[in-house]
Amino acid sequence: MEDFEEMEMPTPCSCGEWFDLTDGFASLPDIQTTVCEECHDLQLEIEGLKEEIEELENDIANGYNKRENKKQLNCSKKDLKKLEDKYISRVSGF
Repeated sequence: MEDFEEMEMPTPCSCGEWFDLTDGFASLPDIQTTVCEECHDLQLEIEGLKEEIEELENDIANGYNKRENKKQLNCSKKDLKKLEDKYISRVSGF
């Protein structure tokens, strides 16, 4: 993290972290918001798990490997909840 004084365009993230605007990323839920790298990485992980869950639900609905997919679906949902809680605690400061 650069010192605040050395930043050309200091920008706050919703988590409270300050970063140079050129180092920020578009927020996945709201592309008009810029977030720091750590929040962006969490958002990417959350979106990836949501896509995985959707694929597993489709596979289960289509009858593909139901037993194994249901197990994986439960694990993925637990992982998603943990990541969402981590992100919420990061941006809310708790």
